[in-house]
Amino acid sequence: MGRDRIQVGPGTWPAPTQRRTLVKLTIIGGSKGTGAKLASLAQAAGHEVTVLSRSGQGPEGVRVLTGDAGDPA
Repeated sequence: MGRDRIQVGPGTWPAPTQRRTLVKLTIIGGSKGTGAKLASLAQAAGHEVTVLSRSGQGPEGVRVLTGDAGDPA
């Protein structure tokens, strides 16, 4: 039996309408840097993305919650 090879990289993901399984993804620390890039890519791929950040900022199109992951309350 052969195996299908899947190429992963920018522009290789199926369009959101073609995806069957969407992921609800929460990213802690997604206001800038790697977290923001991950949030943007996941949202563009059609996933439901929530970002938790101390600044209350995040990439356009994602749900943003303000908070501190280290706060015991």
